[in-house]
Amino acid sequence: MTASNKALWEAYQELNDDDIMDAIAGSVAIPLAIKSGDWEYAQHFIKERIENKMQRRAELALYESIKTPSIDSDDELRILRTLWLKKNYKGDNDET
Repeated sequence: MTASNKALWEAYQELNDDDIMDAIAGSVAIPLAIKSGDWEYAQHFIKERIENKMQRRAELALYESIKTPSIDSDDELRILRTLWLKKNYKGDNDET
């Protein structure tokens, strides 16, 4: 196990409810996806935010600095809108 993998593993061992709430706080895309019933996209963004927080925590523990940028809420919202456009373009929209 590399030092970075070990640091990441240790970060996940310390993960608690407050960390999860902090990771998803400020996201506009997550509540919008939930309200729209797009649980797949909501889960994707939640997972990305938690992974990002744990990666940043591991970097801080290992290097005493953070190299990975935090997730930009505006970028996340643009991604969600792009996913919705692609879904509608392909005709995958369930209108029942």
